[in-house]
Amino acid sequence: MKKFCVSFVLGILCLFTMLNGSSAEILERRNVVGGYSRVDAQDEGVVNAANFALTIALKQTSFTEKLGLLELNPNDYELQVLNASQQVVAGINYKLTVAVFHDTVQSENCVGGFEVVVYNHFGDLRVTGEQVKILTSDEVRLKIEE
Repeated sequence: MKKFCVSFVLGILCLFTMLNGSSAEILERRNVVGGYSRVDAQDEGVVNAANFALTIALKQTSFTEKLGLLELNPNDYELQVLNASQQVVAGINYKLTVAVFHDTVQSENCVGGFEVVVYNHFGDLRVTGEQVKILTSDEVRLKIEE
């Protein structure tokens, strides 16, 4: 009887561990209502938000000084969205991690990047939170490797 109880308890523990692991996987795949969900980096809304954020970032003295940018024209840079997620609210919040390249998207042309949340209220875009978080080219390279 003692062996049966020990086996029963171990079986329950194994079953609980298996169920707990699979439920975590299900929660990872399922989007939480009102939360952020991953979105394709090439999505039109993501691309528009990234381009908008670059124009805002180029107006920030801290951004241009930290990255040593001389050209303040957004057309002189290429963007690569590294991570993008969206949250549907009364509009859409786009949470982005973006790499900025001078001329072409090549590692040696990386001047840095930024993390930002852009709020799109039916075409009216604005940066939320504490503006644009600046990333150095080394920080961007680390994020690319992730």
